[in-house]
Amino acid sequence: MADTIYWIWLAECLGPGSRHLHYLLDRYSSPYEIFRADSEEIDRLELGSRVINALSKKDMRNAYAINDHCVAHNIGILTYDSEFYPSKLRLIADPPAVLYYIGELPNMNDNLSIGVVGTRTMSEYGKASAYKIAYELASAGVTVVSGMALGVDGVASCAAIMGGGKTVAVLGSGVDVVYPKEHRTLYDRIIKNGAVISEYPPTTGVRDNHFPVRNRIISGMTSGTLIVECDVISGAMITARRAIEQGKDIFALPGNLDNKNSNGTNMLIHDGAQMVLETSDILKAYEFYYGKSINYLGFSMSRGHSDLDEYALSEMKISAKGNALSFGKKKEKPQNTEDDENVLRPRNIPKNKSVKEMPSTLKKKNKKLKDEEIFVPEVPKKSTEEELASLSNEERAILAAMPDDRAVSVDELSSTGLECQNIMSSLAMLEIEGIVSSLPGGLYIKN
Repeated sequence: MADTIYWIWLAECLGPGSRHLHYLLDRYSSPYEIFRADSEEIDRLELGSRVINALSKKDMRNAYAINDHCVAHNIGILTYDSEFYPSKLRLIADPPAVLYYIGELPNMNDNLSIGVVGTRTMSEYGKASAYKIAYELASAGVTVVSGMALGVDGVASCAAIMGGGKTVAVLGSGVDVVYPKEHRTLYDRIIKNGAVISEYPPTTGVRDNHFPVRNRIISGMTSGTLIVECDVISGAMITARRAIEQGKDIFALPGNLDNKNSNGTNMLIHDGAQMVLETSDILKAYEFYYGKSINYLGFSMSRGHSDLDEYALSEMKISAKGNALSFGKKKEKPQNTEDDENVLRPRNIPKNKSVKEMPSTLKKKNKKLKDEEIFVPEVPKKSTEEELASLSNEERAILAAMPDDRAVSVDELSSTGLECQNIMSSLAMLEIEGIVSSLPGGLYIKN
């Protein structure tokens, strides 16, 4: 507890968005050493007068009050020196000294994480695209990070949950303050399928200037940020600019030239952002660094089920700013079992094993869902006999050489004795038939 108290004290002295943390840690080994420094030593530091006064006062009352509140309300505290602190976030110019969280933190140090942000007044095209991409990213084991705002952010978090993955919402308030209030249900679901985090102490209310400060954390803790739809002047563009400053990848969805919500994304693409036409465009960018942690099987299985789910959006009460969109248009509830509860069931996808246990504020792990409780839309499929009867000898040989539980490359299929050209053409036919799927990196997997 002692070290944590001094980290909270230092965070309160610096304030959110401070660029002084690296400067201080280059000169002192820990917040405790900073606390021990006398006033004359503090005065010689190249810091603003407000920070110098705060460091010199040595007032720990607020730090103890924050810590006691977190303990009493089961709020996690993640300090800059913790092994679970997002390693990418440490590298930015203005990392938070402390992050507060509720839920179970995904492993963002060993697995790929992508920010997904955009306008609060998105189009139907933007809504469907945000849902599809976030769903497929989550199914591939990618942590989807957003701001839980109206519009794109809320849709992305909902999709990540329904895709069976993890999502993190970075708030511009304390983690126990739900904003926007329309997303209370979504907030609760995020906590059960990831975490809400903030550098603002618990009970901190919402202010307009909190959100630009918050945005640097979304881009800072992720490998790249996808901008779905936004105008040239918007919060999403602030996130994009912060990502560029941090040296992070920017992805953008192209849009209609006549739609102002596409002005920002089209400009980003014009200026060098990577254009995204499908989810694999993002995954391909990280094959070298995260190839072993990307769940290609889960991604492949998700692509037939990632279309916009209005029922899920309605049940989680996802909202958008304005009345132009069809939010709240509730679809009929899927029928799962006779005793089906009125609860959304995320897809059950094959998981990669977690590298390490991550900290959680949840008192109990989520109950593992039984297979019969999980709704998976039925997709008409040929029987095995019908499939085999329609295949050529080359296609049968390739199918027999493909394992059931992992993806393979064309080189691995050369064991069939077929020429590379014949292998490629046969794989193309098998993909058209829906028997195999192509994955990023030139890999193929059985459906």
